[in-house]
Amino acid sequence: MTSGVPGGFQLSNPQPLRGTYDVKEFFVEADAPLVIDKTLMKSLSLNGAVRIIEYSTVGDVTTWKAGISYEPFDDLRLRATRSRDIRAANIQELFTGVQNALAVVRINGGTSSALGQRRGNPDLNPEIADTVTYGLAYQPAWLQGFGATVDYYSIDIEGAIQQLSNQQTVDQCDNGSQLACAQITTNSSGLIIIDTPYLNLAGLKASGVDLELNYAGDLGSGKFGATGLVSYLDTLETTVPGAPSVDRAGDIGASGTPHWSGSLLLNYSQGAWDFYLQERFIGSGSYDNTLPPNSLADDKVDPVFYTDITAKYAFDAGIGKAELFGTVNNLFDKDPPIVPFSPYGVYRSTNPGLYDVVGRYFTVGLKLRF
Repeated sequence: MTSGVPGGFQLSNPQPLRGTYDVKEFFVEADAPLVIDKTLMKSLSLNGAVRIIEYSTVGDVTTWKAGISYEPFDDLRLRATRSRDIRAANIQELFTGVQNALAVVRINGGTSSALGQRRGNPDLNPEIADTVTYGLAYQPAWLQGFGATVDYYSIDIEGAIQQLSNQQTVDQCDNGSQLACAQITTNSSGLIIIDTPYLNLAGLKASGVDLELNYAGDLGSGKFGATGLVSYLDTLETTVPGAPSVDRAGDIGASGTPHWSGSLLLNYSQGAWDFYLQERFIGSGSYDNTLPPNSLADDKVDPVFYTDITAKYAFDAGIGKAELFGTVNNLFDKDPPIVPFSPYGVYRSTNPGLYDVVGRYFTVGLKLRF
């Protein structure tokens, strides 16, 4: 327990959580084909949806979606969607009790001990988002089994529900946010108290591109499949009233959101055997996008690749269908890069939400279906 602070713990502070709310929904969806089998217009259709939601906590909200799908010929489909979306606060965000934890923050040109107080907020309003997506799907007749999709997205959220870290609260206060400064006080002993409830922050903007490639076909006497996924995060910008915007796209340490990420999965099956090879990619980035220039001698985190393999064997066990499987994750036992960060005041030498901190590990199992 933190000295002199009831309920204060160094590493954890579980508290009881209780709360309820009721939800009622009404929705309608429609898909209207406009043109079918015309020159350079294999199909053209409009689609839409409306949903009315009544929350016992915040009252009525309405969401909607409008989209268009255009297929000039069999191989290609173009699509676009515009929507108004909402997300209401969940039980944790509304009703979590106060959780105290010691922290160390950079403040007033130095470092200082502080007590962070995390908690829910029953006065939260729903997040409201305006979303635009554009995309295409391509399945060429000249290459059977191949498919590709590319989608661009832009999301603009008002009143995004987030919980600032202790250091983010201090940084936002230093940048002029009165909302953040109001969360920082000092007790009679001179200990800095940082209140970090869930809040409807001013805004969150995200944009990027997702690419997916698929192929499936025969190879020798078996079947071969490949799936590639690539994501590019262009913007992840948070704005708090009275402070400059912070773009966390490419921030590896504080938020774990690289610009580039992806995976490649290869599969070969023959008879009772299935083999999988997966390559995971985490792009490069910086330690913390909020640090001033030249704060670190080297602010770059290198990209990381992980390799996983799996083998499966299916057989009849007499009492039902059985499958024996084995997996090796992080086959080459790659260490995570050093990315120091301190969530909730607890130091970590890397970001466990982004990187593999276990190293090479094995899984062996048996499945039975009766």
